Amino acid sequence: GDEHYGMWFLYAKGSGVYVEIGNTKVFNDHGDAFAFFKTQGNENMCKAAASQGFDSVQFVQHRDAANYPCAAKIGVPYMNMEIVMVKLTGTYACGQETGTAPALRAGWQGTKPCNCDPGNP
Repeated sequence: GDEHYGMWFLYAKGSGVYVEIGNTKVFNDHGDAFAFFKTQGNENMCKAAASQGFDSVQFVQHRDAANYPCAAKIGVPYMNMEIVMVKLTGTYACGQETGTAPALRAGWQGTKPCNCDPGNP
């Protein structure tokens, strides 16, 4: 996988999951971010973005038939916007090895702490 650096989310209004995106940069697709950060690959892009002071990057027009096969079924080119928290680690359920990353919140506008179970893969 490619979440040893970076933790990936899809925007889902009304889900009750809140991510504080902090200092963010918006791109159409992954290739645009690779060019901007002068790197290749998702993990390297996350490292470069974090080193330049970004907390997250967003992809608003990413096409991915492998991960989002339902997009074709509903007649849209992409499912939703991807949000990558570049300083978190997606291989941990709560974004970091111990506890819950402060950027992860719950409830309306993130007013509640996230009750994340780090033992839940």
